Amino acid sequence: MEEKMGPDRGSYIWGRSVHNSRIERLWYDMTEGFGRKWKEFFYTLEDCHGLEPSDPSHVWLLHLLFLPTINEDALAWAETWNSHKIQLEGERRSSPQQLFTRSSLLDGVHGLPPQGEEPEDFSLYGVDWEAMEGLGLTDHPEDTAELGDRQDRPEWMNEVVCEPPDCPLTDEQVKGLGDELAAVVDTRSRDMDVRRAVWIKAFGIFSQMIQEAED
Repeated sequence: MEEKMGPDRGSYIWGRSVHNSRIERLWYDMTEGFGRKWKEFFYTLEDCHGLEPSDPSHVWLLHLLFLPTINEDALAWAETWNSHKIQLEGERRSSPQQLFTRSSLLDGVHGLPPQGEEPEDFSLYGVDWEAMEGLGLTDHPEDTAELGDRQDRPEWMNEVVCEPPDCPLTDEQVKGLGDELAAVVDTRSRDMDVRRAVWIKAFGIFSQMIQEAED
């Protein structure tokens, strides 16, 4: 990855994966929980229903139609995940919510100086010991094996700035799009087939508005 993208870009996370195992598992669970269905949904729109991801106006339409429901899915998943039990070394199984509450009582809420002793070994802090027992979780792809067991980190961390696309319609057109769409499809449905119908109808109305504005 560093050969292809260049050094000092944060393109590759160096070092052993034991300290990333918990966040790696979190990303996996999130993808399985709700991320994958949206990824496959957007691929379907691109392959079959006119979505052009390089067109900012199409991205704007996606945001208008689906960003609120994606956020709802994320919040619902987070609430469920925060209640599930995880394994901790030398402690009983607890949920993230229980850990947060316990830490607030024992160490003080965020912004207050913590009470008690600091961890004896910071290098072991945050390691998911249960996940470490899973085969393959810490393996590196074969094509990166020649890079060796490098332990240092990049001099700076990357930042990705995501600017929302500009609205290509007038306020009146946006309202008209919403009214016409709500009259023919259930825009609040959580069924992905209905959401595909929402895109098809909205994309048709949107394209007609853009064409009329250009004419």
